[in-house]
Amino acid sequence: MSQVLCNNPNVEVKILGGVKKIANQPGGDTEIQVELNFKQKIAEKNLELRLVSKESTSEPLILIIDLPGQITREMEPNDGFSTAQKIQAPTVIEGTIGKPQDVDVYCLELKQGDNLELSVWASRLKTITDPILSLYDSEKNLLKLVDDMSGSRDPELKYVIAKDGKYYFSITEANDQGGPVFSYRVDVKVQPAAKK
Repeated sequence: MSQVLCNNPNVEVKILGGVKKIANQPGGDTEIQVELNFKQKIAEKNLELRLVSKESTSEPLILIIDLPGQITREMEPNDGFSTAQKIQAPTVIEGTIGKPQDVDVYCLELKQGDNLELSVWASRLKTITDPILSLYDSEKNLLKLVDDMSGSRDPELKYVIAKDGKYYFSITEANDQGGPVFSYRVDVKVQPAAKK
């Protein structure tokens, strides 16, 4: 009999309907639906779930718990600088590389001395997306490009802003693939410059 275990003892996990085999799906061939019951309020932002059977135990699946108002959904068209999706930090973007060679571009206003932090989640969420993260200034000059980080396909970027203005960042797929299962998240944080 299979069961799903959570790393938090205050969360009960119930399997709904059993484990189903699915065919021709990138990223895996098994699907399971679960119901989570929280015995009390939890402090963690991320939970780990593992499927346990007689034969084996799965790698952890990270379940992210978001508060209302934290999420910005990607909205097409956002395929270039002129159609970049405007965002405000802090936020978490949920997006999809919708088709092969898709580019998702975001724009935000920053001040000199701001510390920008961008953290892309794809591999950590067990999606098949292999993201590349690029940062551009208001003149559309490439400031930084990040692909894989040590031990992960998920890029992260920290950058101190040189001057006030509009800044852009883009997410692309390293292998120019795309489709409905090529999802990602970007955690966007800005630490304002210290006052003198």
